[in-house]
Parts: sequence; structure tokens; C-alpha cells
Amino acid sequence: MTTLRTLTLASMTAIATITSMSAGPAAAGDEFYGWSCQQLWAERNQMYKDNGYCFKTQRAINYFGNGGCHYNKESSVPLSWAERQVIRNIKYQEQQNGCA
Repeated sequence: MTTLRTLTLASMTAIATITSMSAGPAAAGDEFYGWSCQQLWAERNQMYKDNGYCFKTQRAINYFGNGGCHYNKESSVPLSWAERQVIRNIKYQEQQNGCA
């Protein structure tokens, strides 16, 4: 549970950075540089879990469960603009890391 709490705090920090008017331009994914593929995967999917997504893969169901889920389509999940930006940055870093 500590890992999820840490990852959630990282997302909050990333969202604050993206939405801050005083923040200078940064390259996509910089806030996630050095993270492992597992950390990136968990962080990205935690945002979907927090917003009610019903996972389909056994890996995600085993990790997050589907209790309280409401949305079967990823595109239907009500994510804020900032959350979508964080997910985009995480996906970019996953690509840079060669994550599957």
C-alpha cells in the first residue's frame, strides 16, 4: 500500500507542475524519468482506477481489482485535462523505457 500512496503523491506533484502557471516548459515525461516500467504502469493505471475504470487484463484486475468500477471503456473515464497530460507523459516515458 505504501507504493500506491507514493505513486499517487507523484501524480499529484506532476499535475501541480503541469497546471502551475509559474512552471517553465519541460519535456514530456521528465517528471517520470528514472521510473521503472512497473512504477509507470502502476501510476498510469492508478489514475484510471481512481476514476472508476473497469480493468480488463488479468494483471490489472489482480493488482487493482474492479471494486467500485463504473466505466468499461477507457475513453469514457472522466479524466481531467491535467490527468490526461500526466497519462500522456507516463506513456511517453514508458515508450522511452521500452516498456511492453
